[in-house]
Formats: sequence, structure tokens, C-alpha cells
Amino acid sequence: MTVAFLGTRDEDAISAISRAGLSAVAGLSAPVLRARRLVTLPRRAPRLLALDLDDREGRARDVAAAVAGTLAAAGLHELEERAYWAHLTLARVRGERASRRLPAPPVTPLSFERVTLYRSHLHPAGARYEAIERRRLVRA
Repeated sequence: MTVAFLGTRDEDAISAISRAGLSAVAGLSAPVLRARRLVTLPRRAPRLLALDLDDREGRARDVAAAVAGTLAAAGLHELEERAYWAHLTLARVRGERASRRLPAPPVTPLSFERVTLYRSHLHPAGARYEAIERRRLVRA
């Protein structure tokens, strides 16, 4: 689950991003979310399949706001204008349509107990993600 998308950054900014972003979650409670439904976006020609999550207690929103706000205050991120959407991106489809007949989502609650800073390595065959640093959230 992405809490702040940073895009392309210079290598020398990673240390500052890691310090600021991960320090922002100190003492925050881990979100426990429930799946609502599978979603395809955009509606007309879907290219994204996502699992929409119920953030009833607002913990995922709080984690995202803390990370994004701290990074923005440090001049390392621009805040999004749209409201935070708790979801898991399951697939991106290029050049074809995502299925409109979707199975029922899982009913087991999902617990997110740490925040990880990832570096994306983009390749024609697909992205590879490298974990740079992790921080644990407080178990609720």
C-alpha cells in the first residue's frame, strides 16, 4: 500500500527522504483494514486493478498524512490535492483491458505493521522493487 509516491529522485536525496519519512511514523498505530471491493480504473478503459480497503479508524490515512506532511515540510515532496485512498494496487494492464468480472475480495482483516521506503528499478519486463529502510508501527 503506497502512502506517498515520490517519483524519480536523485540518489543524494534518498537519505533525507528516509530520515524524514520514516521518523514521521514513530508512535503511530498500525492500520488494520478490511477489503471492500476490487476496483478497475479508469472506468472506460481500465488499466489498474486495485483492492479498495476500509480504513474505518483512519490509521492508514494518518500514516500517509504524517509521511507526506513531514516530507513536504522538508521540501522533499508535494502534497496531493486529492484525498488519500487506502488501496492495494494488484495489477497494471498496458494495451489491454482489465477484467470487468471480478471475484469477491478477501474477508480477512489486513494488518500493515511497518512502513518501507522502496527504490523502483523500471524495466520493460516490469518493475523490481528494492527495500531501502523499514520502520515498525505500533501494534493496535
